[in-house]
Amino acid sequence: VSTSTFLGKTAPAGKVPFTISLTSCTGTASNGEAGNAGYQAHLKWDFTSCATSTVICNDGTSSVKVQILKSDSVTAVSNTADDVYTLLDGTNAFRYYAAYVNPSGAAVTAGSVSATATFTVTYQ
Repeated sequence: VSTSTFLGKTAPAGKVPFTISLTSCTGTASNGEAGNAGYQAHLKWDFTSCATSTVICNDGTSSVKVQILKSDSVTAVSNTADDVYTLLDGTNAFRYYAAYVNPSGAAVTAGSVSATATFTVTYQ
């Protein structure tokens, strides 16, 4: 991503889409018991945050950080709240974006950025 794409401290740059899919969701399991369709899937994000609970720290020295955005490509996920989805029969696809952000507003210089986030799914 070019340094010129950073338009301020709140504007994400270089959005890259990705999907988390839960497959084979059914209303009734093969053993006759209730399946997971109709239940809620809670996606809990885990990452080391910088500046706010929505910005992932990176391993580099750059002022550029990483955010995970929800399917609207605007709202950032947080490491303090779950994303909750009601499961349907079949495959459930949850779309997200990874994007670069510059929360400090400092001058952006060229360099590498790497960040790590994990998620856990629980059913309720």
